[in-house]
Amino acid sequence: MRNPTARELKVLNYFVGDHVEHSDRFAGAGEKTIKDMVDMGWIVQVDPSETSVRGYYRITPAGEAVR
Repeated sequence: MRNPTARELKVLNYFVGDHVEHSDRFAGAGEKTIKDMVDMGWIVQVDPSETSVRGYYRITPAGEAVR
């Protein structure tokens, strides 16, 4: 597993506890960065039934470990 880039670390630091964050908050992080972070297992997309809107993410234990 690789270390997160500075941009990815910035995204990971938006998360506090088990709160979910919308991708609009991830300034400077585009779709590719978010997809790469999901692929690495650092964040997961939240089911829209939880938020009623798409685009929300939650940090995973793996994401907590690398930040």
